[in-house]
Amino acid sequence: MQASELLRPVQAVTMVALNLVPDNDPLRGGVDLTLPPLPPRSALVSLRPIGVGTGMVESLWGYVVRLSAAHAVSLRDMWHLIAPSAGIAVNATQCFSLKGERASRLAASIERLTHRNDIRQTTLVAAEHNSGIVIKTGVTRAWCDMCLETDEEPYDRQLWNIGLVDCCSLHGRPLRRRCPACGYPQPLSAMGSRITRCARCKVSVARNERHSVASPTQYDLWKSREIAAFVMHFGSRAANATAITANLKTTVELCGGIKPMGRLLRADPTTVRSWLRGTYGMALEGVLRWAWLTSLPVVELLSREVVSEDFSLRDAAPRNLRRPRVNPCNLTPEAYLTALDAFLRERPLDVPTRKGLSRMLGSSGKAAAARSPRVLKAIASARHERRKAVAKARTWRTVCEIFKAVSWLAKGGRSVTSRNITDYLGSALMLMPFGYYRRGAVLAV
Repeated sequence: MQASELLRPVQAVTMVALNLVPDNDPLRGGVDLTLPPLPPRSALVSLRPIGVGTGMVESLWGYVVRLSAAHAVSLRDMWHLIAPSAGIAVNATQCFSLKGERASRLAASIERLTHRNDIRQTTLVAAEHNSGIVIKTGVTRAWCDMCLETDEEPYDRQLWNIGLVDCCSLHGRPLRRRCPACGYPQPLSAMGSRITRCARCKVSVARNERHSVASPTQYDLWKSREIAAFVMHFGSRAANATAITANLKTTVELCGGIKPMGRLLRADPTTVRSWLRGTYGMALEGVLRWAWLTSLPVVELLSREVVSEDFSLRDAAPRNLRRPRVNPCNLTPEAYLTALDAFLRERPLDVPTRKGLSRMLGSSGKAAAARSPRVLKAIASARHERRKAVAKARTWRTVCEIFKAVSWLAKGGRSVTSRNITDYLGSALMLMPFGYYRRGAVLAV
C-alpha cells in the first residue's frame, strides 16, 4: 500500500474541518465532527472510602483528612469549603459528628462535591436508623497503633470512634486515646491532626514498643467484634421489630420474669418493660448485655426470631460493665499505694490526685485511707517528679528547636543572631507541648 493511500482518510477529515468540501459532496456526510458528550466533572477529587461494606469502614473524619491530603490543603481549608455547602457554621474547633442530622448533611454535601454515592456509609446514620439502636460516640480519637502501622494506606476506622469499643477487633490490642509522646488526647475537630500524627507535637501515633500494652479481657474483645458485625450488617439492612419483641419475651420467660432479667442485665425493670412495648429505644450497651447473657450474636437477636432451644443463659451480665462499689471502711493505705503505682504506669504524663485514685478503687474521696500520711506523701512525691519530668522535657524540646534553627542559618550562610533564630522559629513554638513559649523565653535557655 502506498503512502498516499494511507494519508487519504486524514486528508478527507482535514478538508471537511477546514470547510474545503462543498455541501453536496458525499464526503461531508460520511464524517461526524460532533464532540462526544463529556461526563460530569466533580468539584473535588472523587476519592473512594476505604472498607465500605465491612466492619472496618472508614470514618467521616478520616475521609475528610484524606480528602484534604489529596488536594494538598490543610484540614481547616477543606472544612471551610465543605461546611458552607452543607449549611453548617464554619467553626474550626467544631468536632466532626458520626451521627445525627449534621453528619447526614455533611455526608450529602461531600457526595455532591465528589460525585460519589457511598460517603454516607462513613457515618453511623444508616446503622442507627436501620436498627433503631442508640449508639454513643466520643469527641476524641481512638486508634490501634498496629493497624496504622500495617495499613498500606493508614485510615481512621468508624469502629474506633464508638464509645463502647476499647480494643482492636483484629489484633486484640487496647485502643490508644492519647499521644504516646506528649500524652494529650486527639480531638475530632476541623483542626485535628493527620491520621498518623499527633495534633500537638506532630509525633507518629503508630505502634510504639516503649509503652507496655495490657491484654484486653474476653468481654472487651467479644464486644468489639460484635459491634463491628453490627455496623457491617445494619449499614445496609433494616432490623426486624417483631423478632426483637419475640426474642425479648423469650428471654423474660427463660429468666423467670422481668425483674430477674433486669437484675441479670443490670437494668431497671421499667426499662425492660419499655423495651417490650417498643416505647423506648434500646441503647447499644443494653443490646450487648442482652447478647452476652443469651450467648447469641447481636445481629441474630435483632434480625430474626430465635427459638428458645438456641438460648444459653449465662449466670449474669459481664462484671466489667459496671465497676463494683468498694466499701470505704475496707480500704487501706496499701490499696491506695497500689492504685498509685498502676496510675503512674498507665498514664505517663498525668499528675495523680487523691480523687482520681479513689475513682479507680470505686470509692469516694472521703475514705479515711485516702487521708493517710503515707498516701498523701506518696501522691505529693509523684506529683513533684512528674512536674520535674515535664520541665525537663520542655527544656530539651526547646534546645532541640534552637539547634535546628542554628544549623539552618549556618547552612544558608546567614549570621547566627537572636533575631534570625527568632524569625526562623516564628510561631511554631506556640504549638509545642508542655506549655507555651515566648520569643524572649526561648533565647534565655
